[in-house]
Amino acid sequence: MGRRLRRQSGISSPRGTKKARGIPRREGAQKQSAAGTRKLDITGIEDKLLKDCTPFEQRVYRAVLRIPRGETRSYRWVAVRIGSPRACRAVGQALRRNPFVGIVPCHRVVRLDGGLGGFSRGARRKKKMLRDEGVMV
Repeated sequence: MGRRLRRQSGISSPRGTKKARGIPRREGAQKQSAAGTRKLDITGIEDKLLKDCTPFEQRVYRAVLRIPRGETRSYRWVAVRIGSPRACRAVGQALRRNPFVGIVPCHRVVRLDGGLGGFSRGARRKKKMLRDEGVMV
């Protein structure tokens, strides 16, 4: 029911009356994630997540998921890994359109010369995320 209809009908806002939707958080999940001890297992939901992506983007995201926490790889490394060694810029474009920023760690992909490269949330955020993982930037 829309806000206007609620006002007209005299029904109060449902906020605070419904249970939280979504996946319940495990206690300490944020601490585990920050410490690098939490492993994200998306094998069961991977196909559902990637169904709206192109086959190229799917290959890129799967390759980036294999980059360990605290390490970085270059756009070229990802391109070679997916079998398209000359597609470095296309890898960058696919990562720019990454709809799963919290799941697919696109911030771990940097330029071949060690520069940060781009990031959909800005270079400062990418640098901070890498530092939080223990990468010297």
